[in-house]
Amino acid sequence: MPKKSSRQSVEYTDPRDELLSLFIKSDNGEVIGESIGVEGEMLVVKSGERFYLLPLSAVKKEEGELLLVGQVDWERAQREGESWRSRELDYLWGEEGG
Repeated sequence: MPKKSSRQSVEYTDPRDELLSLFIKSDNGEVIGESIGVEGEMLVVKSGERFYLLPLSAVKKEEGELLLVGQVDWERAQREGESWRSRELDYLWGEEGG
């Protein structure tokens, strides 16, 4: 008779994972960018070569995409997004500076 393992494989899932790899659209249907990460209560968005941090409260998931439903300070969002890129991606890619 085979022994039962006392170890169980436990998978942890973050409900915010469902927000990743989705296009974000404005209220007029224009694609703003794509969600690539979540940091705290902020959504990391890549748009072309730029990165933005948007408040999670500013987006709503709907049918396989995210809709922009709140006001965003785009200058601040870009400044914080570029800071995130420098901190997270440059480190991974081994680049110095920003």
